[in-house]
Amino acid sequence: GDGGDLRDVHPWQPGDSLRRVDWRATARRSPRGEELYTRRTFALAEAHVTLVVDSRDDVGPDPATWSGARSVRPDDATSLDVARSAAATVAQAYLGAGDRVGLEDLGVRRRTLRAGAGRRQLDRVLHGLAVLRPQGDPAPRVRAPQLPSGTLVWVFSTFLDPEAALAAARWRRSGHRVVAVDVLPAVRRRHLDTRAALALRLVTLERDDRLADLTAAGVELVRWTDDDAAARVQLLARRSHRRPGGGR
Repeated sequence: GDGGDLRDVHPWQPGDSLRRVDWRATARRSPRGEELYTRRTFALAEAHVTLVVDSRDDVGPDPATWSGARSVRPDDATSLDVARSAAATVAQAYLGAGDRVGLEDLGVRRRTLRAGAGRRQLDRVLHGLAVLRPQGDPAPRVRAPQLPSGTLVWVFSTFLDPEAALAAARWRRSGHRVVAVDVLPAVRRRHLDTRAALALRLVTLERDDRLADLTAAGVELVRWTDDDAAARVQLLARRSHRRPGGGR
């Protein structure tokens, strides 16, 4: 929605509506017309939410499955299982509140599902989540997918490599509110030999540093294996109804 109190005047970004251009501010701040400035508001209407699922890997609790050396046991929940469940919970919370929700997959370059509202959109989101699968070894993205101004972004990933974290950090620097959801299952360590345990420790330290950097950059972190994760989602969903908006 476009309603709400004025928050600030900000350089135009891809996805901003030209109807929100503040021509006086543009003339004052960019007299040569090199840059447009738009009015951003605290929107009181529906939120625009994008769920970004990192389908590039699908790992289980056993670290041996992370490299493909061992198959995931049929009774073990994988990281994509956790991501699907978490994203479905988030979608239900926002769509139930009347918000617009879309779906992106970091594992593919095409847009997965445009934002929409209502029960039919929930069905589309759930179907989109159900068909997510790793697709070989995708080339790294040159840049994160562009999102409309004021989008609330939820990123679901194991964060075992930098790709999803880099995208989340870029969206945060662009002014989006970003929530990173850690979907790595609880790691099964007891059977590991010394060499495997050391390798796991190094990977874990790198991942912890990555998540700490995201938090320092202003990205909110939710570990979906926490007992209170679903309750925190409900709280975050309620908070989103007074959010920075740009007017789409």
